[in-house]
Amino acid sequence: MDNYNYPMGADTPDAPWNQSDPDPVTQSIEYSCVMRRIDDVKTTDYVPGWTEKEWDGETYVAVHEDADFSDTDWLGEYKDQHCTPSQLIDILRETAKKLAVGKMPKKHANFWQSVIDECENWEIDDEEAEAT
Repeated sequence: MDNYNYPMGADTPDAPWNQSDPDPVTQSIEYSCVMRRIDDVKTTDYVPGWTEKEWDGETYVAVHEDADFSDTDWLGEYKDQHCTPSQLIDILRETAKKLAVGKMPKKHANFWQSVIDECENWEIDDEEAEAT
């Protein structure tokens, strides 16, 4: 009885399962991503709206104009009240540097809680990497 039951050509060195992965090489890449987060900010940088009563000849009617936020610096307001991903990475880097040499970062618990809060609700809309 023949115990050699491989299909013809299956035991050759060029069969896919007999191939090895190529040696690893290092390649410089550029990684980019678009992130977004929805959160609240407080601002005083706007023109308040108003409501008045005007006589239309028969009765008073309310005339209303919404607040004008067209010149509000939303990015500045956000950065004043929240951390950007870049700022969060800086916090991580500085913390890791201290931990790597056996030091504990001297920050209060409320600082770490704010970092945790700032890390919440980020979404990646798009990301890509390509060789440079």
